[in-house]
Amino acid sequence: MTESLIDNSLYSVTLDKKSVGAKYVLADIEVFIPKKPVKRKIFGTEKKKANQKWERLELPETFYWEKPEEEYTDEELEFVEQDFDRRLHGMWFMNDGKPTYITGTHYYYLQWCQIDVGYPDFRTRDMEFFYFWQACVVDNLCLGMIMVKHRREGATYKGAAIILEHITRNFRANGGMLSKTGKDAKEFFYKLVQMFRALPKFYQPMISGTDNPKTTLEFDKPGERITKTTRRVQRSEALKSKIEWQNTAENSFDSYKLARFV
Repeated sequence: MTESLIDNSLYSVTLDKKSVGAKYVLADIEVFIPKKPVKRKIFGTEKKKANQKWERLELPETFYWEKPEEEYTDEELEFVEQDFDRRLHGMWFMNDGKPTYITGTHYYYLQWCQIDVGYPDFRTRDMEFFYFWQACVVDNLCLGMIMVKHRREGATYKGAAIILEHITRNFRANGGMLSKTGKDAKEFFYKLVQMFRALPKFYQPMISGTDNPKTTLEFDKPGERITKTTRRVQRSEALKSKIEWQNTAENSFDSYKLARFV
């Protein structure tokens, strides 16, 4: 009997090799999410099933949006450190009795990224979108992601969040934006800039020039950071990163090295 030359197994991607948990099948791809943590580390376990849903995490009572970092309390510093961990690694929360994992970028999008109607709601399709996106990020064989979408499903804002999340925490990382026309790319960039301006100050690297640019959002001035042990602002190296849009053409972003391109 001749063996089949067709491999019917699904392509598998593990989101976190240090913590391999349940399998989530997306079309013909197996995505392994991290292991479910102990109950006390899952947000919302103390609530009744009917009240278990995604809710944005509340900031410490003493915190206000424009508070200088040198005035942060230990509680506020701890929140920022824990939030950055959630931004990188994701989090678990109870959703109608079911422990649910969201990736770090999805958490960043839900918790901090304002869209045209305020902060976005949790949607299962968005959870699957960000699972797939994270699989693309961690898979070294993947060259990118092509998304087939319908209108008004939030793709522009999710794309803006993906660019912002990565570029605003990495040195010498460039983000590029294109659309079907230059006018559309400009509008896309405008939405990203407004999203950036609405971020808490501890997630806004210092920028070069205005915080309402027309073509390029450039993080090219020395930033400031505060540590829990010193409670004082220290000079840090500028990110030297930027996000920009270009007119639609065959040679747009020619010779650029782009860490994120939408």
